[in-house]
Amino acid sequence: GLCHCDNCERLYRQRFHRDVPEVPDADYRAFLHDASVDVSLKIRTLLKSKRPEAALVGTSVEIGDVAYGESNTAVHRPLPLWPYTASDNTNQWRNSFPDKGVVCQGMSFVDFPWRFATEPQPEIRTRIWQDVANGGAAAFNLHGTIAEQQDRMAINVAIPAYGWLKQHEEYFVGQTSEARVVLLAPRGNGVGYQISQNSYRGLFRLLAEQHIPFAAMENLDWLGKRDADLVISPGETPAALQSYVQNGGRLIVASASAPAFELAPSVKLWKSPDGAYFRIRNKALFPSMKEIDVVFMYGDYLQVQSADAPITFIPPAMYGPPELVDVDWKDTDDPGLVMKDMGKGKVAWLPWDIGGLYYRHSSEAHSKLLSDLIDAMLPSGRQLTSNAHPLVEITFMRQGDRNLMHFINLTGHSDTAYFDPIPMKNILVKVKGNFRSGRAIRSGQTIAISNRDGYAEFTLPSLDEYEMLELRKA
Repeated sequence: GLCHCDNCERLYRQRFHRDVPEVPDADYRAFLHDASVDVSLKIRTLLKSKRPEAALVGTSVEIGDVAYGESNTAVHRPLPLWPYTASDNTNQWRNSFPDKGVVCQGMSFVDFPWRFATEPQPEIRTRIWQDVANGGAAAFNLHGTIAEQQDRMAINVAIPAYGWLKQHEEYFVGQTSEARVVLLAPRGNGVGYQISQNSYRGLFRLLAEQHIPFAAMENLDWLGKRDADLVISPGETPAALQSYVQNGGRLIVASASAPAFELAPSVKLWKSPDGAYFRIRNKALFPSMKEIDVVFMYGDYLQVQSADAPITFIPPAMYGPPELVDVDWKDTDDPGLVMKDMGKGKVAWLPWDIGGLYYRHSSEAHSKLLSDLIDAMLPSGRQLTSNAHPLVEITFMRQGDRNLMHFINLTGHSDTAYFDPIPMKNILVKVKGNFRSGRAIRSGQTIAISNRDGYAEFTLPSLDEYEMLELRKA
C-alpha cells in the first residue's frame, strides 16, 4: 500500500497540492523516486566525507557507484519463469549506466523463507555466465559460510565456475556492448516513459532467439553519445526520439500508446477484442510469411488513419459454430503497421502490443512478422547471423583492442525446471567486421575465420553450457 504517514502527506501536499492517492500514479512514482534520490544523496555525502574511495552500493542507481540488484526465483512469482533474468538486469544496467559498476547477484536459495534450499544447479551456472557475458561482475549470494551449507548443490557448481573465471579474469573487466540495436526498457523505479514488462520481455526474447545483439536502455542518456542502427520501443515513445529519427535514425514502435510525436491521427482504441486479426497485405515486406495471410491479435489496438498500410485490421467476427467462423469477416483499410519517413530517418509503428502477445503465446507468425520488419528497418543488414539454436544466447562485446563473443546454452530450461543443456555442434556465425584470428577460451581451440563482404565467418565446433570467443581484427 501507499504511505499515508503525516510526513508523506505533508510533503506530497506541498508538492502536488493534494493528498497522497490510494492508487499509485505518475505523481506518486515521481515522489517515491525523488525521495529515494534525496536520501541516497545524504548517504553518499556522509560516506564520501569519511571514505572518498569507497563504492556506494544499493541506493538509487543515479547516485550510487554500482548498479546493483539480483536475479531470483520467488515461490509466489507469477509464471512463466524468466530465464534471461541475469542477462536482462546486467544488459540494462551496463548500457543504461555505462560509468558505473554492475552487480546482479544470483540468489542461491529458493526464496527468503527457505534460505538454505538451493536453486537447480544449471540455473545457478546460467546466472553466472549471463552476468559476465553482458559485462557485469559474477555475483553469487548464499547465507552462512561455505562450510555451513545444509544443501551444497549450489556451491558445488558455483565454486568451479568461479575458479575458471579467476584463471581468466583478464577477459571480464571493462567489457562494453558492441550491439547496434537498442531496446527501450522499463524503468525499475517507474519514473519516465512507461513500458509493460511483458511487452519488453517479448521483444527481449525475440531478439535473443534471433541472435540479434542488442543493448537494453532504461534512459535516453545515450542519445548523441552512442550510434545505433535501430531503436525498438515497446511502450510509450518519448518525444526525444523524434530528432533521433529526423537525423537519420531508424525506429520501430510496438505499442498501442501513440508516440509523443505524431505519426498518424488516432481514431479509436480497441480494448482486447476477441477474435481480431491482421491481414498481411504486403508479402514483399514480409518474405518469411508466404504461407501466412493473417496473424491473430489480442490486447489493445489503436486504430489510426494511414494510407497504403502493409498490414490491415480485421475486426472481431463470429468464431462459432465451426461451420460459420468466417462468414462475417470484414477486411478494413485500418492499419496494423504505419511506415513513415521522417527527415533522414524512418519509423515503423505497430499500434498494438505484439511484444506482449509474443511473450504470452510465442506465435510463429508474430516472430516472423517482427523478424522481417527488423530486417526491413536495418539500414545495412544484421550485425550478426547464426544457425545456433534459438535458445543459445549470444552477446557481442568489446574489450580494449579485441572483441569477445559469449555463447550461453539455455536449452536445459523448460517451464519451471532447469536441466543440463543439450550439447551443440558446428555453430555457424557471421558477424560484421574484419577479424584475423579467433580462439575459443573454454575449449582452448583456435577458430578459423574467413572474411568476405564486410563479414567475418567462422564455425564454433562445440558448445556445452558456455563458451567465449576472443576475436582480433586484421
